[in-house]
Amino acid sequence: MSWRNCFREAIKHTDWRGVFQGRSRLKPMPHHLSYSNPRYNMVKYTDSDNFQVMHDHHFGLMFMHRGDHKMISVGGQFNIYSRNAKRSMVYSPKFGYVVFYDHFVRKKV
Repeated sequence: MSWRNCFREAIKHTDWRGVFQGRSRLKPMPHHLSYSNPRYNMVKYTDSDNFQVMHDHHFGLMFMHRGDHKMISVGGQFNIYSRNAKRSMVYSPKFGYVVFYDHFVRKKV
């Protein structure tokens, strides 16, 4: 791997130790699954190895797990896909409201 490719991959990773120690902040980045920048009026969707980003006209933004093909609804409304993942919202004084999705994979890895 070249130095340039190594640096490109390092930019994509989050310094979790710095986040938990309070030295750095979590910020949405263009390589995340869903990224919006209202300043530049930009929205970007990026598929990952585990999830595919999908859009449904009735339910809005959704993620499909590539292993078991379950759909995860990002919105908080109740729908047919609500049982596929547990959604919990936590308030943090530093970051505001943070939403966690807990998805149980059906298929053995």
